[in-house]
Amino acid sequence: MKILCLTLTIVFCLICSTGLLAQTTQTKSNQSNVPQVPTTQTKSSQSNALIPPATSSKISQIDLMKIWIGTWKAEMGKDIISTMECKSIYNAFEFHSTIETKGKVIVDWKNLVGYDKSSDRMIESEVMNNNSEMTLYSFWFSSPTKCQKIILGDDDNPDKVKIVYTYEFKSPDNFISTEVRNNKTINSYSFQKVK
Repeated sequence: MKILCLTLTIVFCLICSTGLLAQTTQTKSNQSNVPQVPTTQTKSSQSNALIPPATSSKISQIDLMKIWIGTWKAEMGKDIISTMECKSIYNAFEFHSTIETKGKVIVDWKNLVGYDKSSDRMIESEVMNNNSEMTLYSFWFSSPTKCQKIILGDDDNPDKVKIVYTYEFKSPDNFISTEVRNNKTINSYSFQKVK
């Protein structure tokens, strides 16, 4: 536990010291809490179909991340439950996720997500109980209801992207998580907000 806390503290300090700043751009407030899908679509100029279009400067990544705050659950199979809790910390977000079967945790991981002004994206660090390495992701909303993440650095070379995680919010209390590897959907789960 001490190593995990120390690792998260170091990652947070690195994020702060490398120029990750809170986003100050404000979006127009909606009359309702349900995110609205834009009516126009942007075409991607990149060659790899796994890379979604670049983000729009009118989309406030920090404001949109707030939809994650709370506890989410999904059934991943018979007796397999995924639970994810998101908390806002300062101008960043902390996720704690588990996968359990029959009441026993089999995978446990934490993520720290902060805004990077230079890329207009979120940077996510992930540490897991069953992997000694930390993984870094580039994470962004391409619309008010859809966000993606890829391994950090893959967005610099779209032809080498192998994995894309897509999260599409159907409502403030439901999102679909989809994993695509080498242009093939590996899995898709429906998460419900439980608190």
